[in-house]
Amino acid sequence: MATLNAATKFEMSGQFVGSGAFNNPLVQMSMVREQLWNTGTGDNQANQFWQKTASLASTSINFDLDAGSLTDDFGTALVFTTIKAIYIGNLSSTAADELIISGDFYTTVVLGGTAPTEQIDPGGVVYRTNPIDEWTIVATSADVITITSTNTVNYEIVLIGTV
Repeated sequence: MATLNAATKFEMSGQFVGSGAFNNPLVQMSMVREQLWNTGTGDNQANQFWQKTASLASTSINFDLDAGSLTDDFGTALVFTTIKAIYIGNLSSTAADELIISGDFYTTVVLGGTAPTEQIDPGGVVYRTNPIDEWTIVATSADVITITSTNTVNYEIVLIGTV
């Protein structure tokens, strides 16, 4: 039996040093949110991930989450039933190299609307998790994530979910 052990992590830390007549006040900030994923289909569990790094040349690409068109690193066709974590990164460092995230799954299920999109600017990322309620894929009506670019942009995407 295949097993999945994974972690997703969001971390932000830093400090700000002010200047004063008698001292330099210091303010520190630290925030860490880590999600551990173990094999299964329940809360805080997943049984598969899919990843891709590629270039998109002034076009769109559709990722159909339940059609078997996505394959894992072993060549197995994946038919996701839920998605629990989404990461999409824009690897460009050039101004105006935006990615637009849409598709019926992303707009209706993740963003909760009928036509919203999300823009990822150069060097930016979208990182979303839903470890308890999860996002359920609905065949033919809410099963596609679309990434669009108007320039040639390198990107990476990782999905964690259940098949």
